[in-house]
Amino acid sequence: MRRKFVYYLIGSVGVGKSTAISNFRNLTTYDEWIDERRSDMAVPEKRLPASQRKKHVTEINVWTAEQFRKKNLALEKNRSGIHLVDRCPLDPLTFGAKSERRAKAKSLLNTITDSRSHAIEKGHLIFLDGDVGDIQQRNTYKHKYWTEAEIEELMGNIDSVYQDVPKTTICTRGRSAAQVAREMAKVIFLDNYCDISLEDRLEQFAGAAK
Repeated sequence: MRRKFVYYLIGSVGVGKSTAISNFRNLTTYDEWIDERRSDMAVPEKRLPASQRKKHVTEINVWTAEQFRKKNLALEKNRSGIHLVDRCPLDPLTFGAKSERRAKAKSLLNTITDSRSHAIEKGHLIFLDGDVGDIQQRNTYKHKYWTEAEIEELMGNIDSVYQDVPKTTICTRGRSAAQVAREMAKVIFLDNYCDISLEDRLEQFAGAAK
């Protein structure tokens, strides 16, 4: 009998993932980042001068991969219960240029698994889909200054990365945080649990042709 259920919450910056998860503190929850978020992650990387971008992106990628490694280890230690995780290991591929995904996937695999010493925890994906205008407004409240065009590009990247990945979609348009939480509760407590191998998905991106 299955004793452990892992749900990864995915979606655009500002769509309401953290707010939604805050309604389930009776479950085992995992915040977006284990350590305090870097302040330089509030602005899209493409806005940086070309002279600074490479160093900045490298540092962010290393830091982000380490955050997912820590969350994966925490998940691995828990053998039972319902676990709700803000973001999943495929999320870093939705940021930056598509041409960087192969190298980024390889780095994520190596870091999260400690060079294949640990498996990446499988899980059921819940995708929060939202309205660009609402997302931009929420981002402003959190001092994340993304334009509508930048949000649309990110949402396009999310579609590209997750298009063939099984997931449950919840629309947040016109819904309050409480209404979104109720929809999530239905998925967690009433729907069939369908976990997927995120490690396999990362391997597919890592082995993709340039």
